[in-house]
Amino acid sequence: MTDRFELEQKIMKMFEIVEDVRLVNSYIEDPRLEALATLWAIKIEDLWQTFEEYVKDEHKAKSKK
Repeated sequence: MTDRFELEQKIMKMFEIVEDVRLVNSYIEDPRLEALATLWAIKIEDLWQTFEEYVKDEHKAKSKK
C-alpha cells in the first residue's frame, strides 16, 4: 500500500519531466516544447498544492481526535 510519503516522492519526481522537456528543448529550440513544459509545470504545481491541502487537512483531523 502506498503511503503519504511515497506519494509525495512520486509527485516531486513529476517535476523532473518539466526539466527533461526543457533539456531536450535546449537542443531542439522548439517553442512548442517550452509551452508543453510550462503546461506540465502548472499541472504538477496544482497537483502539489492539492497534496499539501490534503496533508494539512489530514493533520488537522488527526489532531482533533
